[in-house]
Amino acid sequence: MAMALTACATREDVVPVPYKVHGGAQIATFRAPVLAFTVLLLVLLAGPLLLFTDKLLAAMQQGILAYGAMARDLGLRLEQRWLGKPVRDDALDANDFSAATDLYSIVSNVHAMNILPLGLRNLAAIVIATLLPFLPVVLLAMSPLALFKKLSEFIL
Repeated sequence: MAMALTACATREDVVPVPYKVHGGAQIATFRAPVLAFTVLLLVLLAGPLLLFTDKLLAAMQQGILAYGAMARDLGLRLEQRWLGKPVRDDALDANDFSAATDLYSIVSNVHAMNILPLGLRNLAAIVIATLLPFLPVVLLAMSPLALFKKLSEFIL
């Protein structure tokens, strides 16, 4: 079996010339259609989410104003109550610090909001998932030596 595979692999009609695929076409000729396919999928998958950008921006601005004012007021009250005075015995039992921490964590989340529903990681995942089916074709069309050279050029 192994000898049959080796014999088939050395035939020129079975293993195409490097960088060539179906019908003798070079891989480079498929660069534009693959790029167009990738862009089309990005537009189809990410484009509709851009409709939420204005609502997310409005929610972020409203949240920053509302929670920011509340956090400022709570911070001022906390300072008036606890700073500049000797530490009381009940300081460790007070819920003031826990409430301030909880509110500041909410304010931090509001400030961390994105106006775009997708981040670069999401877009990269879409691009990788789109290009992954083309990988076997490229690997089959290239000789191992040429593939190694391309990878070494890319890494170095």
